[in-house]
Amino acid sequence: MPVSGYSVLFYCLREWKLASFYPWVRDHSVALLIFMVLAGCGGRAKVALPEAEPGQPEPKTSVSEGSPYAFADTYALYANSLLLSRDGQVDEAISALEQLTTLGDPLAVEAHCELAKLYVRRGKIGRALQRARIARSLDPDHPESYRIEVALLLANDRFAEAIPLVERLAELEPRNVEVRLQAAELAAALGRNAGAMTHLQVAAELRPELAEVGLRIAAILVETEGRGAAAEFLALPPRDGIPALVVQRAILLLAEGRAAESVPLLESILIDHPNNFRAHDALGDYYLRLEDSGRALEHLEGALANSPDPYRSRLRLAAAQAEFGRFDEARVILERLVASAPENRDVRESLAKLLGRMELYGQSAEQFRELVLSNPLYENAWIGLAMAEGRNHKAEQEVLRRGLVLNPDSSRLNYVLGISLREDGALEEAEERVSRAIALGMDEAGAHFELGVIRERRGDLETAAVAFQRVLELDPDDAEAMNYLGYMFVEKGMRLNESRRWIVRACELQPDNGFFRDSLGWVYFQMGEFEGAVRELQRALEIEEGDSVIHEHLGDALLELGEGGGALEAYQRALELDPANAALQHKARALGE
Repeated sequence: MPVSGYSVLFYCLREWKLASFYPWVRDHSVALLIFMVLAGCGGRAKVALPEAEPGQPEPKTSVSEGSPYAFADTYALYANSLLLSRDGQVDEAISALEQLTTLGDPLAVEAHCELAKLYVRRGKIGRALQRARIARSLDPDHPESYRIEVALLLANDRFAEAIPLVERLAELEPRNVEVRLQAAELAAALGRNAGAMTHLQVAAELRPELAEVGLRIAAILVETEGRGAAAEFLALPPRDGIPALVVQRAILLLAEGRAAESVPLLESILIDHPNNFRAHDALGDYYLRLEDSGRALEHLEGALANSPDPYRSRLRLAAAQAEFGRFDEARVILERLVASAPENRDVRESLAKLLGRMELYGQSAEQFRELVLSNPLYENAWIGLAMAEGRNHKAEQEVLRRGLVLNPDSSRLNYVLGISLREDGALEEAEERVSRAIALGMDEAGAHFELGVIRERRGDLETAAVAFQRVLELDPDDAEAMNYLGYMFVEKGMRLNESRRWIVRACELQPDNGFFRDSLGWVYFQMGEFEGAVRELQRALEIEEGDSVIHEHLGDALLELGEGGGALEAYQRALELDPANAALQHKARALGE
């Protein structure tokens, strides 16, 4: 039987009848040390046991039940199976270990564990899980069997089954920080923050200098007590001297709006640790929000130079360049990324969108076309291609319809096609498409708002009101929906008291919205309260002086109050803004005669 050099050792030991070797080699760590020494001496090569001399019995290749030297064969078989596994002969290793599991002692538990690992390599997860559980049943205090089973359960998102095993593993290895971290992570994933915190506190006592422990405790504190409490925790020794935790504290303070405390902390970290990625990253974000292009780009470039994820950092830098109008620099970054990873969808999509912002629609369409070819089910690719190729609404609709042939149940493609049809005046099909998008799962405020607009333009105010009411169920503070709902009835002189309530509420939510003020002024006009109408319309014009409709409304209200001169002035200003408006021309002429 072909066996390893390790087997030769045990064969010799058995034949020499060194019975005293048995208690010593039962310590598996000692046995493995011998295996390793032999491996360093060339024992890795598999050899054949010597043939029996004429008249002599064949050398043993299996264990005789009850033999005092059975352990030698057992260890030899186990060692041989490990070598077979390491040499990539998985099936042979499985066969050897299956034989070993029938021997019972002393390595049955280890054999089942090794079999579990080999079955994972063969993709036979059910068998692997079975072997790990057999090993655990044979020896409930064997940590490796727990580790294997937990890994298999977690890989299949079976968290609830894994957590009692991890808890038991923590009992078996109470000072194992990695086990404590795994138990904490699993407990947190299941919403058991108290249990997670218990494991993390033990880990913190064992390894107070370990940044990961502090970061995880801080994450739980953010969730349970808020960012301020987490920042206070990170400020305590010894955490206040660990760079990763100082940076995290600064990031939390920054999120709390405490930039005066946060920014100096981040900058001080960079003095001693100029290559700290997270400090550069956080400062880049901060200065980006301040629109300080110089500092933002400086720190984002610093983050890129030290990033563990260069793709992400390059994308962020490109986005920042584009944000500051440096399109050419952003384009160079993205084109290089696309060249180095043409299959990366996010990078190509970012480049396609940037080219669209640069009004290079043909090149933008080329990039979106590549996305469509590589992933025809990707909705964003079809939508981007429609926008890039859409010289007009008909061209947009043609692309979107092609996408819907492949993705008939895409809510987003139906929705975007509905918007294009509405803008093109095809209101009946537009309503059908948006309704279908909602039926397919897009039960969102924006979709119902669009449906309300389409129905209002079709003259069906009652069903439009139903759509806007649904918007307000989903988002009770949607001021745009309130204003639209009220104004569409005001225009028809209907439901004036109800409409005024909606529009007043919209103005309360957005007091500086000139169009909402115009709606309120027009409510007063329709209700015959012309002084109130003039007051609100003048306030509207202070905010939106360049809107012809508000000027026209003001002229109408002033005319009702008998102020013809003021009305004529308002109409003339409206005509300057909308000179082709025939109705305005008629009103101005009537007052001018």
